[in-house]
Amino acid sequence: MTIVSLRDIETRLAELAARVQAGEILTVMCDGKPLFDVVPHQSRDALRSNAIAAEKRRLGVENLVEFIADDFDAPMDESDHPLATSAI
Repeated sequence: MTIVSLRDIETRLAELAARVQAGEILTVMCDGKPLFDVVPHQSRDALRSNAIAAEKRRLGVENLVEFIADDFDAPMDESDHPLATSAI
């Protein structure tokens, strides 16, 4: 992470943008306080897959779904339906 001033951003934008495009993260400071970070762009898909991977690591799981039966989408017999009621 590189720290730059707001003035640096104003005067060296093209150079700093190229560095960000290469993967560098810039923290822009104003009056000695962090104002914002400039980070490389990530597509929405990349953000989603990164978030999923981080959550899997946090939970210590390899697969989010452990097992899916081969016939999971096969039509159910009416009597096997969980909401089926027996006739009185």
